[in-house]
Amino acid sequence: MSNGKYELFLGANKQYYFNLKAPNGEIIGASEGYATKQGANTGIASVRLNSPYADRYTYWQSTQNLHWYFHLKATNGEIILRSEG
Repeated sequence: MSNGKYELFLGANKQYYFNLKAPNGEIIGASEGYATKQGANTGIASVRLNSPYADRYTYWQSTQNLHWYFHLKATNGEIILRSEG
């Protein structure tokens, strides 16, 4: 996801998160919470590493068939990015 921009922030729960934003500023996906800023930066690096591989994505459509969603997983099967609808 090279055209996107990563926005790193500290949540109210004192965990670090990042959003992946499209060039138009729309949020494409959101991370899980990380205890440290370095952990969140490692998560961003993992998204960059894994995003080119189609087999790392799981796709599904909402029950009302209005929106599509995806999860991007690392090689260990852990979800590293959750899409917006």
